[in-house]
Amino acid sequence: MISLFFPYREGVIVFFFFFFYFFPSFSIRLEDAMKKRNMGTYDLAKLTNVSHITVKRWLNGTFEPRHRNLIILSDTLNVSADFLCGKDVTV
Repeated sequence: MISLFFPYREGVIVFFFFFFYFFPSFSIRLEDAMKKRNMGTYDLAKLTNVSHITVKRWLNGTFEPRHRNLIILSDTLNVSADFLCGKDVTV
């Protein structure tokens, strides 16, 4: 019988913890960049010409920005688009 659930293995759990701890998602990186610049959701929304609901959805991880918004976000927050996507670790 084949199980539909992922089998528990200690190594797999450690890998997932390591991966998500050291390679945070877009929403975590966006929140980090906003905190370092003392910027709230309304401030970022105004500077990027999107609604504050859209910014909140980015922060909740419900949505990720389109390409053009990613470029605007990276310019506004003074970080690289690679950082926001999780490819670069410096801010």
